[in-house]
Amino acid sequence: MRQRRCAELNFNGSYSHSASDNRNIFLPLGGATETTGYGVTAGYTIGYGRITNNASLNWNRSHATARNYFTNGTDPLAGTGSAFRSR
Repeated sequence: MRQRRCAELNFNGSYSHSASDNRNIFLPLGGATETTGYGVTAGYTIGYGRITNNASLNWNRSHATARNYFTNGTDPLAGTGSAFRSR
């Protein structure tokens, strides 16, 4: 019986993004979230008869942010005539 050799090379990539508002009856507790993710995989498989060897490389990155409604300098007391000074 003749032994058969086979080799395979594969690649995969993925991307995901999600954003949402988090509403709350108490305004200071509400805000927004945003999540982004990336992934890349490369693999190599070689087989000879009943023996198979696999090798793969994988890279992932995930980034998430959360902020409340007053992030980036919005003054919640603007237009009320009140002034708040931080020390």
